[in-house]
Parts: sequence; structure tokens; C-alpha cells
Amino acid sequence: MSRTFLLLLFSNAIASVGTGVAMIAVPWLLVKGDGGAVLLGTLATTVNFGLFIVMPLVGPVIDAWPRKALMVLIRLVFGLCLAGIMLLGHLKNGPADNFLLILYYIFGAVFYAVNIPLRSAFVKELFDENSFARINAILEIENQVAAVVTGLAAILIVEKFGLGSLALLNIICLLLAAGSLLSIRQAGAAAQLDQRPMRASLVDGLRLLVARPTLLTLMAAASLPYVVVILYTVIHPVALASFTGATGQTYAVVELLFAVGAIAGGYVVATIALSGRTMEQSLVMMIWMFALIALLQLIFQSVAGFIVLAGAFGFWNAVIRIMRQTLLMTSFQPDEVGRISSFLQSWIMFMRSCGLAIVSVALAGGPHWGVLVAALFACAAPALIVAVKFRLSHFS
Repeated sequence: MSRTFLLLLFSNAIASVGTGVAMIAVPWLLVKGDGGAVLLGTLATTVNFGLFIVMPLVGPVIDAWPRKALMVLIRLVFGLCLAGIMLLGHLKNGPADNFLLILYYIFGAVFYAVNIPLRSAFVKELFDENSFARINAILEIENQVAAVVTGLAAILIVEKFGLGSLALLNIICLLLAAGSLLSIRQAGAAAQLDQRPMRASLVDGLRLLVARPTLLTLMAAASLPYVVVILYTVIHPVALASFTGATGQTYAVVELLFAVGAIAGGYVVATIALSGRTMEQSLVMMIWMFALIALLQLIFQSVAGFIVLAGAFGFWNAVIRIMRQTLLMTSFQPDEVGRISSFLQSWIMFMRSCGLAIVSVALAGGPHWGVLVAALFACAAPALIVAVKFRLSHFS
């Protein structure tokens, strides 16, 4: 492995700490309180809808500014936000714990949403096309391991030492991540950047997507399995809490098995050479398999069912995410990746917002209704592909 790749891996791993805290620890800690399920659902829906509006504006910035500088900047800004949480947590008569947890969730969600398209553009800038699948697979494995391990450890740290101590550890990690990125040397010619005004850049990005309807449909459909996984970050705590005898350890096992499945999925993609048409066909097949897993979860709603299928969700979600990201990076130019990836993130945030709003209402009738909503979202992915393919073949 090259020095550049190792530095990128190190930065990605320790920056994933904040994501693990925000997406795993915070939901569990919020759900434990009175009305926690409603609060978490409302929070997640609101944050994702806000990101849906903002993310298209992020793409032109990514394509117009040096990616390395932006990668460092968002880590430093996230660190400053966490320093504010740490300060609030130590103030006498400061805000309630739930307020600090909500802030942590918001900052973590924004960092994650911006970091994904930015990292994709940076990877395309640093490495050659033939290595994208392997690099994305390794980064996905690393994300899952770091996020789950730190997320579960964060629950213990908060309960014993408080949220301020956790924020401090996260700040240290973000500073190390920024330092690692600064150590990366970019050899060769300067990166190709888009210097047009934001409005013109946005319009051009939309034109690029509309000009390729088949690829656009596949990307949109391949995003839905990840949306389903996000829905389960709300469903799992509520569903497991409804079973007698289920504890935080049960939740930890589910998250751990999800990570194990994701690691296995990343390993498979990293060792199998797929490109072009072969990757597109494989991606469609993976989307159908994910829908099948979601239907099995709908049938087997028990502690054992949630535990056993967690690994399957992790595996197929990771495979689809890696293939989707690799296909995006190989299908567009370096000065286009930021906008296309940001549009995709905006779509994901919109679907997450809609899904979480529906799930929040559905969970009031019991966890089984939330699982049904997740299954419908999973089945919508292959249905979208079939519908668009039918329309293009009969009306072109």
C-alpha cells in the first residue's frame, strides 16, 4: 500500500468516530428517555430534510475548490462544533442532556453528508480508475468497523464520564485526521476543477444526470437500500426495547453483526474484479437480493430474527454502496464527481426524510409497522429499475 493510501485510511478511520457516535450511540441514548422514539424520529426527519435542501449547493463547492483543503476544513469545523458541545456540557446549569445529544446528532449528520461526496472526489483525484472498487471497499470496511466500535463504546463512555469527555476524544481524533490529510502529497498536475458560477455549475450537473436516464435510475435505486439501513437505526432500538429481556447488549450484538456483514461484503467486492456493464448488472442483482432480505425481516420479527438478519443487511448494503460509488466515480469526470455525488446525497436525504417521517408515525402502532415500511422502501428499488426500463423500451 502506498503512503498516500495509508494516510487516507488513517484519516478516514479516526474521522468515523464522530459518525459512530452520532448514528449509533445517540439514537440509543435518546430512545431510552420518555418519548424518545418520537423525539428521535422527528429529529432524524428534520435533519435529513434540511440536508436534502442544502446538499445540491455543496457539489459546486467541491468541484470548484481544492478537495484536500476542504477535507481538512470540514474536520476542523466539526471539531469546533464538538468543542461547543463540550463547553455547554461543563457549564453550570447548562442545557439538558437531550439537547446536547441532539446537537451531536446534527453535527455528525452534516459532517457525514458532506464528507461522502467530498471523499469520492478526493479519491478520484488521488488514484487511478482501476483501483476505485478496491479503495471504496476498504474504506467501507473501515467505516463500518470504526463507526460500530466507537458507537458502542460511546454509549458506555457517556454513561460513565458524560458527553463532554466523549466530545473531547472525538475532537482529538478529528485533529489527527486533519493532520493525516495535510501529510498527503499530491504528485502530478493540479486537479481539474470547475470554476463556473454556482448556478451554471448546478444546471450543468443536472444536465449530466438527465442525459443518462438509465444510469440515473440505477443510482437512485441503489441508494434506497442505504435508506432502509438508516430507517433501521430508528426501528432497531424501538423494536428490541419492546422485547422482554432485550438490553443494550442485544442492541450491541445486532450492530456488531451488521458490521461483520459489511466487512464481508467489502472483502468480496475488493477481491472480485467488476467494471462497466458487468458492475451494472451485478448491482441490479444485489438490489433484488437486498429486497429479499427486507422481506425476510418482515416475516421473522423476533430478537433472533433481528440478530440473524443484521449480518445479511450489512453484507448487501455494503456491496451495493461500494458498487454504486465506484460506478459513479468511473462514469463522470473529476470536475463533475462532486456535483453528481452531492445530487445523489440530496436524493438520499430526501428519501431518508420521507422514510423516517413515515416510520416515526408507523412505530406508534408498534415496531412491526416500522419493519413493514422498511420492506416497502427496499422493494421500491427493484420496482423503480423495472418501471424505468419498461418505459424506456416502450416509449423510446
